[in-house]
Amino acid sequence: MKQIPKDRIEMAEDFINHLSKDKMIEHVLDFNDEQPKLMQMMYYASNSIKEKSLRKRCHALSLIIIRCYKYYGIKIPSITADIIIITKEQYDKFTALIPTHKRTYLELFEDFKTLIKQDNLMDYIILKFEGTIDKPVYYESDNDKKHAVDEMLIIMLCLNNEIKKHVGDEGN
Repeated sequence: MKQIPKDRIEMAEDFINHLSKDKMIEHVLDFNDEQPKLMQMMYYASNSIKEKSLRKRCHALSLIIIRCYKYYGIKIPSITADIIIITKEQYDKFTALIPTHKRTYLELFEDFKTLIKQDNLMDYIILKFEGTIDKPVYYESDNDKKHAVDEMLIIMLCLNNEIKKHVGDEGN
């Protein structure tokens, strides 16, 4: 599957970041109509994040990710609860070593690139969750970071898996 171009990611970020509160709500409601089960998962996941600013950032990142996947021009059928559960199980295999501190989030992100073959989008997510050497991202709670990372990567994996059904799985 051809990866989402960097400029498309930048345009999606710019678009979402410049929405008024009303337009942001409108986009959330539109996505809820398109993908009610995925939206329900996102709602529950974000409610487990205590840090309000991180929860807001996750909402915006979710919309950016969703907008990026629209790059393919494919109307994704409604993702069922069963597909979300299977995807979560797939994701859990990638995160199994994190609680034992045998793998960092940065290592998880790098490994995740090989699964979804979306290096540009993963580089963007890494920047948003890890920051840069000069300006790292700090979290009030490791648990909040875990919930935020889980939410974003599961959304990406669900959308990526569905797109692959329509365009195939060729490499970058």
